[in-house]
Amino acid sequence: MIRSTDGKASVSNMKSGFVALTLLLTADLIQTLSHSSAKTGIHRYQTQPLFKEKYFAQRLDHFNFNSMGNGTFFQRYLINDKYWKIGYGPVFFYTGNEGDIWVFALNSGFLSELAAQQEALVIFAEHRYYGKSLPFGNDSFNIPQIGLLTVEQAIADYAVMISVLKLQMSATDCPVIVFGGSYGGMLSVYMRIKYPNLVAGALAASAPILSTAGLDDPWQFFRDVTADFENISQECRNAVKGAFHQLKELGERQEYNKIQSTFALCKRPSSAQDIHQLNGFLRNAFTLMAMLDYPYRTQFMGKMPANPVKVGCETMLRGSDLLTSLRDTAAILYNSTGLLTCYDVYSLYVECADPTGCGIGFDSMAWDYQKRHWTTSAACWSQCGHQEENHLCSGPFWVEVHKILQKVIHRDIPFKLEFVCFGAFELENVSSQDKYVFLILSAAARKAITRKWLKIDSQL
Repeated sequence: MIRSTDGKASVSNMKSGFVALTLLLTADLIQTLSHSSAKTGIHRYQTQPLFKEKYFAQRLDHFNFNSMGNGTFFQRYLINDKYWKIGYGPVFFYTGNEGDIWVFALNSGFLSELAAQQEALVIFAEHRYYGKSLPFGNDSFNIPQIGLLTVEQAIADYAVMISVLKLQMSATDCPVIVFGGSYGGMLSVYMRIKYPNLVAGALAASAPILSTAGLDDPWQFFRDVTADFENISQECRNAVKGAFHQLKELGERQEYNKIQSTFALCKRPSSAQDIHQLNGFLRNAFTLMAMLDYPYRTQFMGKMPANPVKVGCETMLRGSDLLTSLRDTAAILYNSTGLLTCYDVYSLYVECADPTGCGIGFDSMAWDYQKRHWTTSAACWSQCGHQEENHLCSGPFWVEVHKILQKVIHRDIPFKLEFVCFGAFELENVSSQDKYVFLILSAAARKAITRKWLKIDSQL
């Protein structure tokens, strides 16, 4: 069973770049869950889940006790024990991802429905540096404090929280199943792999494991977004493509007055950068329509009508002027109330290391940091090609990675910056299995040197 558990609808027909992944429960656990369901029957999940908001005293640094000593911060979590059979029912633990935990809890009814069936305890844990779980308050995003925002620290948080709460709630014999979607789904997978002593099973939806590791096509996600609109009709796809092409031509001819009037922009564009921002603003609307393509209205990550991809295609094909249709289609996301008289593309959409957007506020700062310093994808090469001041994409950084790898495998490796950035080294007479090992070593080298460079940054 594969279900979206974080409220983000899987873009249809996701392939390996943004795959739905399930680590199946063990046979004994399945038997336990089936037994519980048979005893209790099916319960109906009420509209509003009955969560209580609590805070957990979490260690600041799980791996370096000299850096922060025994310092702690308050990590938020939500708990629902309405359906739980104390000491017997399983624990359903949501591995919070890049945002306020209430947003995910209120858009993940699947867990509460399943909890009602299985007499489970439900816990939604908020990811460090997101929502109200800021280790250093408003200073959390300064150097060196931001250095504690890592995947390893996040899943260690969850491991500690699971262990302590099970003891406190007399649930030591209750199996723990972790759930997550998208980045949260990746965390669920990592929890099952790294902490099998704590986690009996994991269900991860739309977890981009391979693409994040640089082992897959980084542009597959956008191909699947395109396919969503193409599945409505080929004419819809052609109209969207034609509209963006017309905008490109207007930008090249610097017809900025026409662009401003056509797209109802608050400020007249005056540079190629402004046109680039407008393109991102428009593309983000199509991305979110695909991600939130539910058969019902939602306000998760943006206010959307039911079946927004279908609505978007109907809007694109409604009139004869493609640019006007493009503006009206973007309005499905940005102006659902119809109250905006113009669009400020720099405030409504903030470009960041994640080409699908990072949002706004502290959460966007945290996610932008994670994407820049953690993932290896097309965004990496985008940074390498256009922001040489970013040390993680500068020549000297990757040269050092290259030297370490040559020492490890004792062979000459042809060095090109783009090869290292993508993880796409060209190795002769090496089996595909050995290449995967090499890529893992490459990731480890990048991580080690990243820590070294961040330490240098903190001393500047």
